[in-house]
Amino acid sequence: MRHNSESRSNDRGKNSLKDALAPFVAILILLAFALFILDLLTLTKAQETEWQRAMYLFSGVQSIAFAAAGFFFGSELQRKRAERAEESTQEAASRAMTAERKAIEESTKGVTLAEAVRSELPERDTGEEEVDEDEYDTHRRRIPDAARYELRILVNLANKLYPPETT
Repeated sequence: MRHNSESRSNDRGKNSLKDALAPFVAILILLAFALFILDLLTLTKAQETEWQRAMYLFSGVQSIAFAAAGFFFGSELQRKRAERAEESTQEAASRAMTAERKAIEESTKGVTLAEAVRSELPERDTGEEEVDEDEYDTHRRRIPDAARYELRILVNLANKLYPPETT
């Protein structure tokens, strides 16, 4: 077991060194490719066989240089994508927290409103059955029939959306 963990830490050290050196190696390869092109420009008056050999070497060096350029620029693009993804994740988390806080606030407001509506009906009036017309609200005011009907509708809606807590 210890051998595996030591091996993994050595691999991580090798990978980090490799990752750190890779951009420098890619730049060196690209610089060598540029120097090779400059050298080819001096061969413009060379004979056909010499030129063909130079072109044969050029195609191999060109493949390596393009691979280095792809690695160098590709890793840069990947790094930028990762940074954007991380920023996007942080923004989404922030929006989710804000939405959650707002939902809690709105739920609290709804429960408070439901309790206030329920408190306006007399205690015996649950909003579902008929009561005497001479019923009074909690403030000892007589409730007119039309208002009682509307209040019952509101109480029923409040009970449906925010069921009263049973204690």
